[in-house]
Amino acid sequence: MTPEEYKKLISQCAVNIRPIVELAYVTAMRKGEILKLRWDQVDFKNKIIVLEAAATKTLEKREVPWTLG
Repeated sequence: MTPEEYKKLISQCAVNIRPIVELAYVTAMRKGEILKLRWDQVDFKNKIIVLEAAATKTLEKREVPWTLG
């Protein structure tokens, strides 16, 4: 997806959906991973999301960095 396509997509998103789309874009996380996400999995200081094995397609725990804000 080009930056222009992303901007167009975001501009068409409902306000309540926009954060989900933004997170998916910057992390490449899958929909299921994002929808199952809990606050205790988010490390704001180090900007890392820790996905538990049961929440991933490969069933392996992984850490996902992000660059929002």
